[in-house]
Amino acid sequence: MKKWLLLIGLFTITNENFASNPPEEYFSTKRTPINQHQIEEDALFKDRKTLIMPEANALAEQLIISIPYYASVLYALSDTGNALDLGRFGVAFPLGLAIADWTSGVFHYFLDRGNPYTAPWPFIGVIRSAHYHHKHPNSFNEPPFWTLAKEAHLFSLMTTPVIFALLSLDYKFLAHTMNISAAIGSLGHLPHACAHGRYRNNPVVNLLQKTGIILNKKRHTEHHKGDHDSAYCLISGLGNYVMDPVLLFLKKTQQFFLQCWKKEA
Repeated sequence: MKKWLLLIGLFTITNENFASNPPEEYFSTKRTPINQHQIEEDALFKDRKTLIMPEANALAEQLIISIPYYASVLYALSDTGNALDLGRFGVAFPLGLAIADWTSGVFHYFLDRGNPYTAPWPFIGVIRSAHYHHKHPNSFNEPPFWTLAKEAHLFSLMTTPVIFALLSLDYKFLAHTMNISAAIGSLGHLPHACAHGRYRNNPVVNLLQKTGIILNKKRHTEHHKGDHDSAYCLISGLGNYVMDPVLLFLKKTQQFFLQCWKKEA
């Protein structure tokens, strides 16, 4: 019976690999702090400069990554713009926004629960940044744009081969929607930073926040309450109305399997 509980419970993963944690910790509904590394982590985060690269390197990286990426975005837009009617071309924008918002929420969820000491190398930096941000919510007002946007641009760049493959197979609407979603996702930390007060005096930012197109302070404040276990979506925040009930269901499921595990023990 325990084996079946374990197999079913694997669908509600929230922390590290089961092999590195006892069942109670694995199925826990609370965020598991990295207690064994707390001293090292606090010492690391005292130096904010470890999360900000030198300006010259940042500019070089920005040019190397962003120029080919945005060139591919424009090419895909040109290709699909000629192939799709106005209605399908336009509807991909709100659809892409919704997909980008949900994707940011899922990614954010796993980053918040990541352990930078055991995570795969590409995710170490973003996990550290996520943990630092919870300790210092206004930290996104400090670094330059590219420091926040580099990882998002890299992940969006990875979608380019898929988009080009869809274009070659004549799946124009799917390629167009994915292209829009990835382009919005590449700027994912910008709405997040705006929700923390960055560009607060910019009339365009204020308009986008009031209309709900990008994340505003009211929606994002919910994430910084308690255990940071809700309101994960970072683009518009509207995806939270879908994601939060799903996470609540998973928590209830975890509690159920934990109780069953204890009864079996």
